[in-house]
Amino acid sequence: MHTRLPTHGEERGAVHFITQACDKLYNDGSFLLSREKAYYECLLENLPGVENNLAAQKIRSACESKSQN
Repeated sequence: MHTRLPTHGEERGAVHFITQACDKLYNDGSFLLSREKAYYECLLENLPGVENNLAAQKIRSACESKSQN
């Protein structure tokens, strides 16, 4: 079975969200509201390995919903 590597455009969404989450948690962690921290932690737990933008968007939406509760 041949595994196809994601193209630059496919992984850009997940990489962007992961980078943003790391930046927010590292630089602003002590200033974030608990729901904001939960959102960024959710992204970091669920985005690694995601290979396309649609999946990254769905995970982002799920993390937004989860962190609002």
